[in-house]
Order: sequence, then structure tokens, then C-alpha cells
Amino acid sequence: MKNFKIYFDPESYRESSDFGEIHVELGNFAFPDKNWTDFGRVIIPWWLDAIRKLRLNEKEVLCSFMDGPYRFSIKKFDEGVWQIRFLEEREETRVCAEGKASADEVTNEVLSAFQKIIELYKTENHTEKAQILEQFNKEFLGGV
Repeated sequence: MKNFKIYFDPESYRESSDFGEIHVELGNFAFPDKNWTDFGRVIIPWWLDAIRKLRLNEKEVLCSFMDGPYRFSIKKFDEGVWQIRFLEEREETRVCAEGKASADEVTNEVLSAFQKIIELYKTENHTEKAQILEQFNKEFLGGV
């Protein structure tokens, strides 16, 4: 199994911007690439919802980036192990890389990135947005 990491740099999301630095790593493979920027405040909640569905009953979920034709699939492989496939979808779908990671590690990385978004909204005095995300986070933690 390889280490799964989400790189979400809160400092790059200045002045309430939803757009900043974010990418996913599995081992030493960065996806879409190490310098990727995207709408992290939007896509990380999507990813958390996908993880919730996977942990509850889905066998496979897709996690998309907003900018570009990039997404990754996460599929239950074995007890506590998920298979991750990084996809580029243009005229045909290309598998850029794939590997296995601990289900707990993937979940914890998504939760950690989600928590960074909540903290970012708090520092920007977007209390209502932070409260909505905190409620979603509590529901997630209570549901798995």
C-alpha cells in the first residue's frame, strides 16, 4: 500500500477565493500535478460526501476536480483497503496511475482537508459557511 495525501494550501485561498493550490498524492505520484490549482473549497466537500457513501454502502465512488478532465475513483478492495485510480477523461479515459491505500488514511486526509476549509472560513469571518460545514462534518462522523 502507498501513502495517500491531499495537499490543500489554505494560504493560497486568499481573500475568500474558492480557487487555490490542491492536489492528491499516492506514494510519489501527484495528481493532477504538484502545481495544480482548483476550486478546493468546492471539491473537498464533494470528496467527503463520496467517502461517506463508500464507507456506508457504495462499492465505488468518483471524486472530481472542477478544472480540467481529472478525477479519481476509489473502490473497496479488501477489508480496510481501497483501490485508487487516477483518471484523465478526454475523448477516451486514460488511467494515469493506480494503487492501494488504507481506507482510514484516505478518510482522515479528506477530513483533515475539510477541517482546513472550516478554519479558513472562520478566519475570514464567514461564520454561517463554517457552521454549515461543521454540521455536515458532525453528520459525517456520526454516520460512519
